[in-house]
Amino acid sequence: MLLLGDNGLKFSCAAGNKGGRSSNLPLVVGLALALVQIAVTLALSFLLFAQNAIFALLLSASALAFLFIVLTVAWRMLSNGQRLYNFEITPTELILEISSLPPESSDQVKKQKQQQSRDKRSQRRKIGRVMVYLPDVRYCEYYPYPDSASMIFHTAYSHLEVPLWPLGERRNDLVDYLIGLGIEVVNVQFDDEIPSLN
Repeated sequence: MLLLGDNGLKFSCAAGNKGGRSSNLPLVVGLALALVQIAVTLALSFLLFAQNAIFALLLSASALAFLFIVLTVAWRMLSNGQRLYNFEITPTELILEISSLPPESSDQVKKQKQQQSRDKRSQRRKIGRVMVYLPDVRYCEYYPYPDSASMIFHTAYSHLEVPLWPLGERRNDLVDYLIGLGIEVVNVQFDDEIPSLN
């Protein structure tokens, strides 16, 4: 939700809203296929153990290492889907705060939605907070691709990346607001020239 007030612009969006990212479907299919491949490899290594124990152990070790990688990717995908992004543009600074949302079932949401709106703030775990002084922003890179839309604010001392994909089409309002503030927005899709930081 974008809120425009006297003190600037503020938006807050959950990564898991609106059905999530469309790129998650191929990722989930790939993870499922990887798990099937790991199960087949472990079964094969079990059958080969009688003929060649060293090869079977190496095959099992490689399958378990691959299982660790697959589970890490799956965990990152789930944890990234449970994040809340709060971005605020004040007259003097840009603030991005990332929090994790508590896990909850759909029944709990329906029954306790009003009370949870008050209690959620205390249940959120703050992951990070980044602040950049607004007059120091030299330019902003805008990546408009629907599934991975983001902005990267560049200063001489830092870079601030703000995910915009949870906003949907409302991200264009944010781009218009930044242009109205006088910040140079470089659209990478159109191969705009990127200015130097000097």
